[in-house]
Amino acid sequence: MNKLTYSRRNDTYNGKVQFGELTVWGWYNKDGSAYLNSDDGLLYADGASGYFSYWQVVEILRGIY
Repeated sequence: MNKLTYSRRNDTYNGKVQFGELTVWGWYNKDGSAYLNSDDGLLYADGASGYFSYWQVVEILRGIY
């Protein structure tokens, strides 16, 4: 499952991806802001902190990663 939607109001892409039993969700926008979290809390990114860069979050939510 890969669901990516665009919110014109917030200029933000919101996504949810299923990796086996693990659900990952988050958002990113063109300004370089991103947020990512998962059911187990191990996949995490929030701005400059966390385990993934902005572009990795984009790829994960697009289902490319």
